[in-house]
Amino acid sequence: MPTKRATVDAAAPTESSRVDDVAVMFYQNVSLMLFRMRRATSEKEVLSESEMTAMGELLRRGPLTIAALARFERISPQSMGATIKSLGARGLIVRTPDAEDGRRINISLSDAGREALKFRHDARIRRFIEAFERSTFSAREIERLQAIRPLLERVAANMGHGDPR
Repeated sequence: MPTKRATVDAAAPTESSRVDDVAVMFYQNVSLMLFRMRRATSEKEVLSESEMTAMGELLRRGPLTIAALARFERISPQSMGATIKSLGARGLIVRTPDAEDGRRINISLSDAGREALKFRHDARIRRFIEAFERSTFSAREIERLQAIRPLLERVAANMGHGDPR
């Protein structure tokens, strides 16, 4: 004997189930785009995704200790230490003593690190532009894509990326 919930579900999807379906669809498509972009990037560039993520946090937040950077990225300080060591060996970060506690070392981006981030960012933007051009969107489709921007920004704002918990 079907339950009341099964009857309701069969009759009409709930608002919640529609939101779930849309969220899953967006997740699958965004994941695929990111996977393809990372694969194309990794074939041409020498920085790992974890290195790029750490550098991005330093760009956004300014100088941080390894421990603070690890908390923002939700990884162990030991793992972040290995990432920072690799970036330091290539001159992409600068280590400076903390002004309040000279025992602590703050990590920040070097000029070369900022240039590497800009290069990677510009390359990813070019890949998106090229993908859009190959997709041959009509003027109406471009308008529809522009119209969803505020909705995507709202979702992005609610993702909570980088917040320590």
